[in-house]
Formats: sequence, C-alpha cells, structure tokens
Amino acid sequence: MVKVEVPRKREKRRILVELSSYFAEDLSGENLIVRDVGAKGKDAIFLDGDLVGIRDKSPGDMVYPSIKAILEKGTRDEISVTVDQGAVPYVCNGADIMVPGVVAVGADVVKGGFVVIDEEKHGGVLAVGIALSEGEKIKRAGKGKAVKNLHWVGDPIWVAGK
Repeated sequence: MVKVEVPRKREKRRILVELSSYFAEDLSGENLIVRDVGAKGKDAIFLDGDLVGIRDKSPGDMVYPSIKAILEKGTRDEISVTVDQGAVPYVCNGADIMVPGVVAVGADVVKGGFVVIDEEKHGGVLAVGIALSEGEKIKRAGKGKAVKNLHWVGDPIWVAGK
C-alpha cells in the first residue's frame, strides 16, 4: 500500500521554499503531496502531479530537488561533481561516488551540502547527493568516498516520476 501525505500549509511552504532555493525561479503550485514510493528512507515530492523533490527522512526530513526537476529547471554549476565514464554504471545502481571516479568538482561544494552528479562525456545528470568533504579536499584526496548518493536515474523515485 502506497502512503500519501498531504502536508499542512506551514510544512508545504517550508518544502517549497527549500526546493526553490536550488533553482533560479520559485516553485509554486496548489497540490503538494509526499508519497512513499518504496525508496529506503526517502519519499517523493509531487507538485501538481510533477515530481519536484525528494525527502530524505534521515536526518531530519531534509528536502532536495529531484533529477527530473533539475533537468527541467537547471541548477548552479558550482554545486556539481563530475564523474568519469567508468563510474556511470555504479552511480546508476545507487553506489556512492568514490574519489577516484571524480574528474571535476564545483567551486561551491561544501561538506554536508547538496550536489548534482553529472557525467563527463555528455554532461548529463546521473544522480543527486550529499558531499562528504569540501570540494578542495575531494580534488586532493586519492581515495575514499566523495558523495553519498541520494537519488539516481532508475531508482524508485525516478520511476515514480515517469
């Protein structure tokens, strides 16, 4: 059974303000719902029927834009991490982003901050996640994890937005 939540007015406003902070324009709409789509620890956020975000239930119901919303509205290049072609199949299967696969890091990548993961060859968005280090540290590191993968192409949230 799919759980659907219709947030109260104050929570709806908080979600829209948080999501809008990632885009050049504010999100607006009437019908905001949060739906459990079977993604472990995450819910999909729909605005007037369109997938606009994800809610990460740990820690503290953080809200981030979905890949679909990023593809439609764009985000700042400064919050991106670019991976090489060898990392693509792993990222698209939900793996965290490892430092050896990173070829570029945006200037505004901060530890604990939201990042867009794109691929080197075509520049397409593969996933979104949370940076596990500062951008400069990721560039200098030779090994380890760089980004925690939250939502990727082909995951249950992606499928729910189709």
